Amino acid sequence: MTDLTEGAIEQNLIDLLKNQGYQYFHGSTIAPNADNPQREGFHSVVLEKQFKASLRKINPELPESARHEAYLHVLNLGSNDIMTNNEKFHLMLTNGVTVEYFKEGQSIGLQVKLIDFKNPNNNDFWVVNQFVIQENNQSKRLDVVLFVNGLPLVVVELKSAISEKATLERAYTQIQNYKSAIPSIFFYNALCIISDGIDARISSVSAPFSRFLAWKSPQQEENGILPELQIMANEMLQKEVLLKLIRFNTVFEKSIELIPSLNPSHGEGEHYRGGMQFTGMIKQVRELRKKQTNAENIFWELVRNKKFCGLKFRRQHQIGHYIADFYCHSERLVIEFDGEVHCTAEQQKKDKKRDKYLTSLGNSVLRFNNTELFDNPAGVLQRIEKSLSPFGRDGREGSKPTIEGSTTQVVTIKKIAAYHQYYVVEKAIESTLRAINIKAPVGGNVTVLREN
Repeated sequence: MTDLTEGAIEQNLIDLLKNQGYQYFHGSTIAPNADNPQREGFHSVVLEKQFKASLRKINPELPESARHEAYLHVLNLGSNDIMTNNEKFHLMLTNGVTVEYFKEGQSIGLQVKLIDFKNPNNNDFWVVNQFVIQENNQSKRLDVVLFVNGLPLVVVELKSAISEKATLERAYTQIQNYKSAIPSIFFYNALCIISDGIDARISSVSAPFSRFLAWKSPQQEENGILPELQIMANEMLQKEVLLKLIRFNTVFEKSIELIPSLNPSHGEGEHYRGGMQFTGMIKQVRELRKKQTNAENIFWELVRNKKFCGLKFRRQHQIGHYIADFYCHSERLVIEFDGEVHCTAEQQKKDKKRDKYLTSLGNSVLRFNNTELFDNPAGVLQRIEKSLSPFGRDGREGSKPTIEGSTTQVVTIKKIAAYHQYYVVEKAIESTLRAINIKAPVGGNVTVLREN
């Protein structure tokens, strides 16, 4: 690419995405006053016409009234705050929208999908340039917006590489200006991209500039040779990869500022080992660690060294007279992976007794079949993440104030596009399954994102 004007960079990105199977529309051709209007007004950031058509296509078995109710839920998120709405919409996007439907006098819950994650090509991927939005008595024209089923999931801000003033920092600043002027488009935003046609960075709507990072090609020889925007378009913006990133590698982090309690029970004392102040089963623990099951090996590779949500997990951890497969003290969370032996009535009775004891100490217990981890590791991690309390379960993370000391909490919600987790999870599963001679599930191209 020799022409590095902003218009040429924009057209080059569009051409790259068209090669990926995206449909292209100039914003003026689908505007409210155009021959093919896709939205009700310039204030709309969702392409309502396309969104309705997509709901019908991916939920053909559901009644129209259920699809319409889900449509209304998406368009009316109930807040003016970007991050509150963004988190709410992300849950709808990844889990579907639950609506109430009355049939033969009975109320039933129906799940309406916004995205077909199992079949990426069943979704409609559009690249739209020069997209005009009018909000707060202002009119703004966005360079490029990527829509999936009519939903504006990716915002791209481009600058010219031949202008000294048109830097990546300026592109980032422009995104921040848009957040103030036209905040509603960021209610639905999954990713923000900034680029000058050569360098390209990506992160989430709440990320500082320092967290906008390049996307590296799995073909190492391409890095440093091909423009980063081309690598990003060819690798990260593949339909399957993009949907995986949005579904499994986006985390809403709640940071908490605390005044720690002076109550000694808030440390790792009273219930750290089920009331025991010593490890009475050290030998057994060590033996179990040497003989971990395949599922335990995989899970340990995924969570060790605080890889998962920054949480510290212990493996084969003693609690009272039991040894938990995995234990996270900050969340008071026990995780067990069960093989076929746990299907017997006798073992289930023992498990029930064990779980009752562990929960009596204030812990929560999650159990998974080994095959769940083999078949859908991302789903297992997602279920664990959903079980986490935003404030933690122990006093150190502020679940309850105490008589002897108080805990003050200031909670800030940030959205993290956790691309490093995408790479770590894909590689850990692949290498561990290979080591134990189990065929890894097909996960598309594995791509790497590191800080420069």
